[in-house]
Amino acid sequence: MKKAKSILAVLFVGFILLIFAGSATAQIGHFWVAIDVEGNLVEPLSGCDGYPDADPGDELYEGLWYYYPAEGWWNQWWYNAPYDPCRRKIVWVNFLYAPFDPSQPGLLEVTINWSLPEWSQNPFMPPLPDLNGELYLQRLEPVWTLEILPYSEPQLFFSDEFQLPIDYNPEWVSIDVRGVNFIIFGPPEPCGEFYHECIPWDDDLADPIAVITGDYLNILGRNIVRGGAVNLDGSLSTDDCVIVSYDWELKSRDDPANDKSATGKTPNITGVAKGTYDVTLTVTDNVGKTGQDTIEMESCFISTAILGSH
Repeated sequence: MKKAKSILAVLFVGFILLIFAGSATAQIGHFWVAIDVEGNLVEPLSGCDGYPDADPGDELYEGLWYYYPAEGWWNQWWYNAPYDPCRRKIVWVNFLYAPFDPSQPGLLEVTINWSLPEWSQNPFMPPLPDLNGELYLQRLEPVWTLEILPYSEPQLFFSDEFQLPIDYNPEWVSIDVRGVNFIIFGPPEPCGEFYHECIPWDDDLADPIAVITGDYLNILGRNIVRGGAVNLDGSLSTDDCVIVSYDWELKSRDDPANDKSATGKTPNITGVAKGTYDVTLTVTDNVGKTGQDTIEMESCFISTAILGSH
């Protein structure tokens, strides 16, 4: 048994070093849990470092297991990154398990679930059972089913790394367990580990589409600015991901010294000297793709106001 513990500890440390050397966004949650022969949670032997937030350096972890009665799962949540339709989630899980009562057989079912996009409006907590959480989560199928023989030695379960079968990155991910007469070991044994990472996804994503509107007057196809000021608007720009920046350039055809620039979705640009301008909006999404729109604009007279944006 001591030899098995030593080998397991070396494997866990090796995987941690490998993962964190390769990615700064990778996270590993730790968990342990026991269910008795009647299917009840054994609280003194159940813990984790997930929700609610806990100090990973504290041996008395604060994370809790939550019961979802609709399908009888106990689960524990971790937060990784905001909901994002242009990213994906890869995961794996490993743990050491055995019968809780060595004289009896056991059954352990394990799966992973995640919060649905509709839950992203409430990012400060996972979809807990008392918040109708069953309506806002999805579980991985099929589950891992592990039959446990009486007096069996502790066994190591290790899943392959895989991507969740969804086309977005969920904010919250969870380990779910159910069954009878099992224990997933925790301190002082190596704890169960749940690896989760939000990764970029750049396959078949469209470029954003920039669209310029504003409070200029359109007279016979000419966009006229009066008083040397204009409120430009890029809010009609669209993307299948998330637009993260709006950059504006006003290039004077008469004098480069009159060029202007601004940032923001709806900047207010003042001090636009008399003359003709090419106005370009460049929008950038969260995977770095860009789109542009350009219009011609004419300013009727000089103003001494300054450039501003919001």
